[in-house]
Order: sequence, then structure tokens, then C-alpha cells
Amino acid sequence: MKKEIVNELFWLRSLSCLAVVLLHSIAASSYNFPENNQELANLFKQLSLFGTPTFVFISIFLISKFYPNGTPTGFLTKRFKYLLFPYVFMALIYAIFDTYFALGHFNNAQYLKEVLKNIVFGDYIAWFIPLILQLYILYSLVHKFLDKISPVVIIPLSLLINIIYLLYFSITKPLGIIPFSDYIWYRGYWILFFGWIFYFVAGYYAAKHFKQYIEFVKKHIKTIVLITIFSSILLVSLTHFNIISAISTKRPDVLIYTSGMISIIIYISTKINNIPKFIVLVNNYSFSIYLLHSLFIYSIDPLPFMNQLTYTITIFILSALFSIIVAHIVNKIPIGKYLVGNVQTQKKKRKKQTTEKYLTTK
Repeated sequence: MKKEIVNELFWLRSLSCLAVVLLHSIAASSYNFPENNQELANLFKQLSLFGTPTFVFISIFLISKFYPNGTPTGFLTKRFKYLLFPYVFMALIYAIFDTYFALGHFNNAQYLKEVLKNIVFGDYIAWFIPLILQLYILYSLVHKFLDKISPVVIIPLSLLINIIYLLYFSITKPLGIIPFSDYIWYRGYWILFFGWIFYFVAGYYAAKHFKQYIEFVKKHIKTIVLITIFSSILLVSLTHFNIISAISTKRPDVLIYTSGMISIIIYISTKINNIPKFIVLVNNYSFSIYLLHSLFIYSIDPLPFMNQLTYTITIFILSALFSIIVAHIVNKIPIGKYLVGNVQTQKKKRKKQTTEKYLTTK
């Protein structure tokens, strides 16, 4: 089968990547300008929450589309190699920053503690890598089972399971009788694939029935927009009234909002014939941007003349730009792709690209 990338995924991946950078930029600016009214900042943070879940959707979409009969021999080995090495390397780098943040100076014992937290518990920006690897393994185990089930049945069921799972950890407190319960309630529950099972199932069937999915979106786009607007209002309202206080991608109400954003972005992208170079650039470097951008966001302090808005815009642009530059330079060395992620190099064939390299970056 000729392996081609769906045009719409360039838009989806680029915009979701930028949404992640924007979310963290706003969080950093809120930290540096705590005296400001944070309502508007929180609003845009919540509207950016679709970023990481969309990455999960894309990852499964790709593997489902291009390996519909199961992953080939060596697939998981290759994926682990391209994902685990950057995961470990960046864990070492982020541990340096975490150590200085915790103590104000470098300390070997604290550094080792931060390294172990990052690698073993996914306690840093690249936590999604162990999640994606879980989903790859899950795909190899259940794709034949999913082929036999109607998406009309399994998609709503997976949504319900996902909502119940996330809602339980959102509204309950840690159970002291369970070992490491504080950690499980803090972050452990959402590193497990159960917290993302709806995106797994949705990505699987969207790829299997992509033409039908596109037609469905085109036919019902007005309804999809209304549902997305309603879900965004619900998302903001639940936070405003402190019903669910955490601004996080792991909230149950984000599931519907993200689904709507994915469909809207795909619909808009079908109306655009040529992919802008900017979108291709962000797409090609998206994995590296995801890994690196927080290093720059928290290294750039606001200048005296900046307010929260100008600071947010500045670190949003510079963190993405510096991530691209660093990834480009590091990928010049033979082992660079194992340090900061593999970077796409295609330039002109922007509508159709080979999948193998695309998959290795996520």
C-alpha cells in the first residue's frame, strides 16, 4: 500500500502543537504576573486544552491508517527506539532545571531524585511518550477485535468509560489504603492508557472510515460547531464555579471539546488546497517543539516594559522558534534524532508525504 499522509493531519498536528505551546506560555505568564486578573488567561488556557489529546488521536489515526492489518515485524522496536531515547535524554535535561527550581542551586542528590522522577514516573513534559507506547502496544493487541465491532457501538461506549474514569479521579480524594495513592491521584492515573481510551478508539475508526468521517463532518458541521461552543462554555463554567478546579487536559469535559476541535480543524483544512509553509514547518518539528519548548519558556524572564500579554506573545513565539532552531542543529549530528526527536525534512510535496518518517516522530 502506498503510504501517504492525509492532508488534514498537517493542520491538525501543527495547530495542536501550537496550542500546547500557548497553554504553557500562558501558564508561565500567569506565574510571572500573579497580581493581574487571571480570568482571561484562564479562559485561553482552557481553550488550548485540545492540544495534547489531539496528539494522541493523531498517533492512533496514523498507525490505524497505514497498518490496518496490524503492525509489521520490528515496528514496536523501531518506535521504542525513536521515542524512548529522546524521553530519557530530555529527562536528564529537564532534571537540571527542576533541581535549580527546587533548590536555587545544583545538587547531585536532588538531581538524581529529579531524574528518577522524570524517567520512572513521567514527571515532566514528555510524560506522553510512555502513554503513546502503551497505545501502540494496545493497538497490536486489539485491532482485530475492533475490526469486528461497529464504531456506532464502541465509540460511545469508550467515551462513557473515559468520562467515568476521569470523573472518578477528578471528584474523589486519594484512597490511603492504596500504595502511592497520592501519586496515582496526582498524575499516575492519566499516564495509563485508560485515561485516553476514547481518543484511541476515535482515532482508530476515523482512520478506518476516513472518507465517511469527512462526509459526516461536512454534513453536520453546524451542529459540531454548536456542540463545541457549548462544551467550551461548560469547560470554562465548571472551572469558574470551582466544580472542577484543575485546568488540565485530563478532565472529562475536555473529551467532547477536543472531539469538536478536531472535527472543526479537519473541516477547515479540507477547504484549503495548499498547505502553507508555516504549517509544514511546525508539523515537521512538532515532536521537537513539544519536547523542548518548556525549557525556553521558563528560561525567558519578562523585561521591565512587558505586561502579561506582551510577555505571553514573546515566549510563545520565541519558545517555538528556538525549539525549531535547536532541533535543526542537533539533528545535523548522527544521533541527534535520538536526543531531541526526529525531524521531518520534506519541503515541496506538502500534500502527500511518506508515513514511515512521520510515524517515527510520534
